[in-house]
Amino acid sequence: MSEHRVSVDNGKYTFVFNERIGDWSTVDILRHGSQWITIHDGTNALHSIMTELDAVRVVLAEARILCNNQNFGTGKLKEALEKHDRLCDDREPPSEWTK
Repeated sequence: MSEHRVSVDNGKYTFVFNERIGDWSTVDILRHGSQWITIHDGTNALHSIMTELDAVRVVLAEARILCNNQNFGTGKLKEALEKHDRLCDDREPPSEWTK
């Protein structure tokens, strides 16, 4: 597995899951691109959150494309995207790790 980076809060924080070295892995948290915190415990839980967030971002990107199409720009999809935008203003794309 390669390094997995996910930015949140419009790039303010970046979580970096580092490939396992033996039985250990770490998650580095960058703040404004600079090293801030390194986490040794709970890294699998954090990586699961990062993976789910990336998966949601993949779906959101496609949903926004569909919603911009006249045939899909109304109804529940539009309402769901508007609700998402009210809950958070983050517009980070899926990470390179998803490719």
